[in-house]
Amino acid sequence: MKTLLLVHKDLRDFGGYERNARFIQRALNADVVNIKRGDDFYPDDYDYFVAVDDPSVYRLPLDRPHTAFMTTPRRSLYDMYYMNPWYIRAATWPLRVRDRYMMSRVRDFVANSHNTRIRIYKTFQKEAEVIYPCIECDKFYHGEDKGYWLAAGRIAKWKRIPMIIDAFREMPDERLIIYGAPASLKDAEMVKNLPKNIRWETGEDEGLIERYAHCRGVITMGIDEDFGYVPLEAMASGKWVIAPCEGGYKETIKPMCGSLINPTKESLIRVVSKYDDKFSWEVPYTIVRNIWDYKQFVIYWKNHAEKIVNSG
Repeated sequence: MKTLLLVHKDLRDFGGYERNARFIQRALNADVVNIKRGDDFYPDDYDYFVAVDDPSVYRLPLDRPHTAFMTTPRRSLYDMYYMNPWYIRAATWPLRVRDRYMMSRVRDFVANSHNTRIRIYKTFQKEAEVIYPCIECDKFYHGEDKGYWLAAGRIAKWKRIPMIIDAFREMPDERLIIYGAPASLKDAEMVKNLPKNIRWETGEDEGLIERYAHCRGVITMGIDEDFGYVPLEAMASGKWVIAPCEGGYKETIKPMCGSLINPTKESLIRVVSKYDDKFSWEVPYTIVRNIWDYKQFVIYWKNHAEKIVNSG
């Protein structure tokens, strides 16, 4: 079976979208077309097509076996639409109409979480199968606690980075490392003029894996995350996770693996201050390897691809 993966971002970038797309490409041994670069393709050369998120879905050859893999319906057009000023809503309304029309023609959806599956149904009245993202667990390891907390991921307002910084500003005896690249030049302002107990770092996966291994625990505060890679990587390193009790975090953070909290500065200070280092690191370390390892991910995607191609 020859497969084509349609994407709209550079898969060399650092982020959950890019990582998951790379894993799908490997699992299905797919060729990749980046529609943002204007890449072209010939449908007759392929048996199966997978598009990652809405801009790519618009290029699917809908008369061929296909799957729209959604990390979420575009939030600026739907559940966060009314947070925009009136003139933005007026300008984007035609995009909503076009998006609903295009999605109505798609025959097969796969969601990255049940949280996203519900959004897809609410938005497009389409059912979706859930195939969770994965990590390569063998790359992660549990190391000595060197006394710092880790906040990993993109530096962005929707990751509640300012709230995390404010919390540690009031805990001068606790150390925090923020690891990740800013989502924009404006977001880069968040990691300037940090207090002495907070440091910002960025780099490749190898550096991040080492930081996971030796941290005290991991903090991730994305707003209503579609899924969230950070808890998987933290648990694969045998580390405690602190996250808001919302979105995909409720699916990934299992009992005895972390704390789901009200996403406020006061709640974060309270749970960091009460952290108990006697928890069994083997529990998250084992759970993530049984559920979210790349080996299972390959099986799920191959089975789904065969089902869609065989059904015509």
